[in-house]
Amino acid sequence: MRSWFRRSSQTATVAIPLPSEEEESAAPAKEQEEPKPAAEKAPPAVAVSASAGQAVASSAAEQPVAAKASAEESRLRTVTKPAAPSYRADHKSLYKEFLRGLYDAVLVTDPKGHVIDSNPRVTELFLYSPADLWDTPVEELVRGVSMQVLERIRQNVVQNRHVLLDANCRRRDGSFFPAEVAISKLNLINEGDYVFCVRNVERRRQALQRLRSQHNAVMNASNAFAVMDLQGNMVFVNPAMCETWSATRASELTNRNIRTIWQAPAGIEKALGLAISGDRWIGPLPAQGLQGRRFMVEAMLAPDRDARNEIVGIVSSFIEVAGVE
Repeated sequence: MRSWFRRSSQTATVAIPLPSEEEESAAPAKEQEEPKPAAEKAPPAVAVSASAGQAVASSAAEQPVAAKASAEESRLRTVTKPAAPSYRADHKSLYKEFLRGLYDAVLVTDPKGHVIDSNPRVTELFLYSPADLWDTPVEELVRGVSMQVLERIRQNVVQNRHVLLDANCRRRDGSFFPAEVAISKLNLINEGDYVFCVRNVERRRQALQRLRSQHNAVMNASNAFAVMDLQGNMVFVNPAMCETWSATRASELTNRNIRTIWQAPAGIEKALGLAISGDRWIGPLPAQGLQGRRFMVEAMLAPDRDARNEIVGIVSSFIEVAGVE
């Protein structure tokens, strides 16, 4: 192999190897046999006639240009990349999201009681679309809330911050439902706007009515009923229980232990033990009234369970079957 030497301006000597004639003739054939992939590009060849100093200077000059192009391309990618959304950055969006997340139906009215905003729960409860609700007098939705009532509410709100009403609300189809309505006065869109938070209590009212009906049935029953805690202390008795045991009022029996109103404690102890353990007991028991009267009753004692099916007390009923003087 031939070498071409050139002494630079410095003391070091730079040697650039040059291919021999045989290697030069064999090079094209080798390139045809092993073609390089299209993605790979050969570096630009340096002319042999150029000086070593010029080649080094040319390579050094190309490096900053390539680095600058790479930095420019990176900057463009950064600029064109979609920015992360600023989620709910403004107050209006936060306000809308807050209304949308509330369980209660929310009506916002102007100081005259006309609806100016609402949340999706209003559509579920009242069957109105937001467009249909616009400028609707709140009295058409919450019955009885007239301008005179709003004025009284305004005075109470200033003192107590909110007013709670038991009201009947009217749906778009004309049906009604009971509701609890909390009214507040806020400066949202106009100064002195009203906010009505409406909660449907229809199922709660129905459940309370069932309990009330059951209570009425027990209070008017001819059989004696008593409810006890786990220690056997009576916490509730009906009028028939007072009459059977000769009590003039319920307080004479409540807070009294049921073991004290029987002739023999053995029978009631067995019945209490079974009821506390979760079983039901039915059988005759010899009873003794508060005035000393003795009589027989057919008794039933059973466990009283809560919503989690845990025993919290004992329920009982008694029917007088024969008197023993």
